Amino acid sequence: MATESMLSSWRETPGSRLLGVLAAGLALALALTLTLPPPTATASATSGCSVKNTTTGGTYSRLQRAVRAARPRQTLRVRGTCRGRTVIRKDLTIRGVRTKRWGVPRLVTYNVKTPVVTIARGARVTIRSLAILRGQGVRNRGVARLVDVHVWGWGYSDDDHQRTGIRNTGRLWLLGDSSVARTRGVINRGRLTLGGTAHIRRNTFNHTSGSVSNTGIVIMNDRSNIGHNDICPHYCPPISSLENKGRLVMNHHSSFTGQRSGGGGAIWNVGTLVMNDRASIHHNSSGGAYLTSGGGRGGGVDNAGRLVMRDHSAIADNALLGGDDSVGSDPYAHGGGVYNAGTLVMRGQARISGNGPGTRWTEVQGGGIYNTKGGILVGVNCAPGTLANVYGNTPDDCYFAE
Repeated sequence: MATESMLSSWRETPGSRLLGVLAAGLALALALTLTLPPPTATASATSGCSVKNTTTGGTYSRLQRAVRAARPRQTLRVRGTCRGRTVIRKDLTIRGVRTKRWGVPRLVTYNVKTPVVTIARGARVTIRSLAILRGQGVRNRGVARLVDVHVWGWGYSDDDHQRTGIRNTGRLWLLGDSSVARTRGVINRGRLTLGGTAHIRRNTFNHTSGSVSNTGIVIMNDRSNIGHNDICPHYCPPISSLENKGRLVMNHHSSFTGQRSGGGGAIWNVGTLVMNDRASIHHNSSGGAYLTSGGGRGGGVDNAGRLVMRDHSAIADNALLGGDDSVGSDPYAHGGGVYNAGTLVMRGQARISGNGPGTRWTEVQGGGIYNTKGGILVGVNCAPGTLANVYGNTPDDCYFAE
């Protein structure tokens, strides 16, 4: 009876009716809210993969399916994180698009034995604005242009998950703000060109060999950089960070910096190394406590091939570290700038300066150049001679082995 009285009074009070309607509306809104998915469910940056063929309008949830369905010279637009291996056998453009919903476009594989992207022989491929993560990075046998592409590995670890960033046997351009980092580095057997501010940095080969291995042709243009690879702050094995057995050409302010190698030079050159137009090799070091046969050699370059410097290029501010001389071995480190057992040619106001020991305990022969009995010097003028292009090195500029 009390309930009927309350209902009756509600029916008879207009203000109470309004309050009731509002209460019912709030209850309905709450019910609907509880049945809808949370707003972040569709905004996750890693929730999936969306690939659209900009010519046909077709959409796919896997990049490999989109590649197979595409005709040559079409463009595929990638959003989100596409997982799995992708093999490209036709001429295509693959372009990543970053959005608030999908986040940074990424290609990922967790299979450490396979490349994330393989470009087959005969294919001409352009990849733009993507991150390529883990796996074996990029394997190129065709003609490829990577523009603002970041090839990243697992981290700085020494375990078996650490894999090659790029393996190139074709023609490959690394352009724009592209990078190769936290991988085992680059193996080049074809033609590799770096441009823009592209860089190869902070890679390691498990401390067993250099992070860039070249038996083909590498051309560095613009302000591209190779640097800070083979990270070993205290103990460095006797290896080089860049091993050049082919042809390496540095142009247009390109640089090689921050390398720390165990004794074979920041760059070990047994091929041809040409430096043009203010290219520089600077702030590298060679040597370390793993060496029992003396200190490092070639803080900048350990040259057994042909090294040509011209057009204001510079090898400067490189350092040598001592080895373990407790076994009665040669206590000296050799060639703060260049250890030369091949041919060194200097032209056009090139310079070797500011090189020397990395610590006050390191004894150095040839702060600028250490020239072996078989080394050939062309156009090299050591201070204090007139028109010197080797100067300001410590403790001496040139040392000639007898």
